Amino acid sequence: MRRIIKKIGFIACFIFLVPIIGSTQEAEIQTNSITTNLGLYGGYPEDIAIDYGTDYVYIANFAPNGLFYSHDTGETWLGLPDSADFGSGKAVEVDQNNSDVYAIIGDSLVKSTDYGVTFTDISSHTTDQNFGSALAVVNGQVLIGLNDGAVIYSIDAGTSFTRASIETGSTVNFIAASPTTNTFYATTENGGISDSLYKTEDGGATWTNMDVYSKGVVSGGRFLRVGVDPLNAGHLILTSHISDNYNYQSFDAGATWVVLTNNSQSINSGYVEWDGAGRMYTSSIYTDNAAADPVVWTQISTTTPASSIYRDILAVDREGDHVMYTDSALGVAKSIDQGVTWTDQINGVTSVKSYAVSQASDKNIVWVGTRGGLARTTNFTEIVPTWQYPIVPDQTQSNWMGVWINPSNANHIVAAAGSNFYYTDNGQDASPTWIKATSPSATSTQVQQIIADPDDSNILYSAFSYDNLNGSDTGYVVKSLDSGVTWTDLNFAVAGVGAIALTTDKILFAGITGDAAETGLYKFDGTTWTKTTTEFDTLEIASLLADPADANILYLTADAYPSGGGLYKSEDQGATWTQITVDDNINHIDTLTIQTSTEPDTIYVAGQDGTTLKGVIYKTSDGGETWGLLYTGLKHESFYTLLFDGLLVGNDRGLYEIKSKSSLSLKVNNESKKSIKVTKGTSIKIKSVLKDAATEKVLKHKKIKIYRKIKSNNWKLYKKITTNQKGAIKTTTVVNRLTQFKVKWSPSVSNAEEYAGDVSRIVKIKVK
Repeated sequence: MRRIIKKIGFIACFIFLVPIIGSTQEAEIQTNSITTNLGLYGGYPEDIAIDYGTDYVYIANFAPNGLFYSHDTGETWLGLPDSADFGSGKAVEVDQNNSDVYAIIGDSLVKSTDYGVTFTDISSHTTDQNFGSALAVVNGQVLIGLNDGAVIYSIDAGTSFTRASIETGSTVNFIAASPTTNTFYATTENGGISDSLYKTEDGGATWTNMDVYSKGVVSGGRFLRVGVDPLNAGHLILTSHISDNYNYQSFDAGATWVVLTNNSQSINSGYVEWDGAGRMYTSSIYTDNAAADPVVWTQISTTTPASSIYRDILAVDREGDHVMYTDSALGVAKSIDQGVTWTDQINGVTSVKSYAVSQASDKNIVWVGTRGGLARTTNFTEIVPTWQYPIVPDQTQSNWMGVWINPSNANHIVAAAGSNFYYTDNGQDASPTWIKATSPSATSTQVQQIIADPDDSNILYSAFSYDNLNGSDTGYVVKSLDSGVTWTDLNFAVAGVGAIALTTDKILFAGITGDAAETGLYKFDGTTWTKTTTEFDTLEIASLLADPADANILYLTADAYPSGGGLYKSEDQGATWTQITVDDNINHIDTLTIQTSTEPDTIYVAGQDGTTLKGVIYKTSDGGETWGLLYTGLKHESFYTLLFDGLLVGNDRGLYEIKSKSSLSLKVNNESKKSIKVTKGTSIKIKSVLKDAATEKVLKHKKIKIYRKIKSNNWKLYKKITTNQKGAIKTTTVVNRLTQFKVKWSPSVSNAEEYAGDVSRIVKIKVK
């Protein structure tokens, strides 16, 4: 449980084409909840742009509202406010002529003319909005690649756009500007078979296929990007991120190409960048003379104090001190010495994909599994937790989908990434020592979950799946009897397993995910796997939850694309199921959790609104009969885990705490007016009802405080009354002069994990 909600920052509301103002907001107040980011910062840049010669830097992250800006060379970052809602960041570029910033985020094109402080959505300036991630900007010329093989280009800084076809049916992957006016290059992908390079010399109006396969490039090349030397318009680089393809170099503007090599070994790298002084970077190396024979390369550092750099993208300030930025396991890394050393720069970037959460019996100790590594805090109940992040047991792994703390020994941590388990027995040390566990080998599978037997911390279970795009999906279920040190296969040889759950009488359930020929729900009695029902044979099971107090009750969420599935409940240990209607418009319910401190249990489910595509969380306090909308997130926001100890949410933007708002009404003489008149000496009736703002559940046996203010005096506590079975308090009092009343509820320690308090409106009693 967390004790205090962080301070509330600036909240603003905007409409289409009104500037979008950045904010450092830490907590967001919604109609039915208060949502707090718990300070786990980081992200996964798709693009980085620098305003050369200034302190201004911009990143586009693959996360909802994934656009961030810095005015202090990356020391701190600010993002779009919660009122903005575009989807995932794809690309960002700066017009070096006037510092205007352009970004593709979701399905929108946005522009800033004040260094990123405000952005305006200019998507309506074109009817072609099938934006990919290819964006180039120079001297008021804006070119955007589309997913249908065309580009749109503007010669008036985005005021208007014209469409031009490049290669019908292809995707435009990347656009690069040449130092030659009106000249640009673009790479296209056609069905993943072979890629092409195109050139325009009229600002994007017409494009010519450069036919690289007849000029030295091996047939079937896969190109990610094209780069142009800013000091030599004839010097081009084609990069590839496919392991068996190469980077190519041309010094005659594409008339001939040769493989780019390092010590006779071909170079394979997704990016190329120049510093403006002649130095060229690719992979983890650079050269100051790419025309030399052989080319002499120098290695740059690939580590930061806390992580390692990925080098999928690189941005170099071509003026001043040539400051560099790249993507890293943590998010963004910066170098001020041309790659000799790197520092992590993620303060304020809320784009950490958080997959799993585990909390020790000591509520201060929490571990989180993320895309970039593990995160740990030992002061979780403080106002602002401090995190050690990332902790990476194995540098070859990135998606840490599973983590578990031994509740009786917080030093013992088990984590999982890919198809491997790791454990440590000094998890509270500054640098834990990790050991790779003994487990069945299954190349390419991905762990989905780790669960524990609540009665025996030695017993763990885990599920794996492999989504085979070219064949049948596979997966397996494993068990450990020694807290994750060794694992054995439970011989579930059916298909990929997306979720598992253990009932109180030790029956293990496994739900199949993916597009396997075999689907459905299975149970394991310790010896044999049995299919429980055919009801889920056309669905993908996303999550399973066993009631921690009743072995017969199970919950399940399932998906069917593009629609279908939902939330299901069984009261006979999986033999039969009843679909529970949460909301007719919710789909892709990916995760759920249960709160057992209420009667009946409170259930939370997370999914996506089918119309707006926003992430949503619903709550029920009556066993699923009625549901209330607790939280509305951003477009394309996905949820990976829910845990109730106070509601903790792992999503695309990090780790969040969500508290339900309470609703406290106040009536005088059964009237809802803010002001009433009575005769002096009249006895008035005061009534207040306390409810859950999301579910309308009345909150019984809660202590309400009534405050009274006479004339212009200060507010004083008048009376304390406990709510009755209907969540109400009633009292009477006599008024002889101008008096104001209000009521207040402050949750007790046991209620504070679920609720934020409330203060009613003020009612003024005027005396005649």
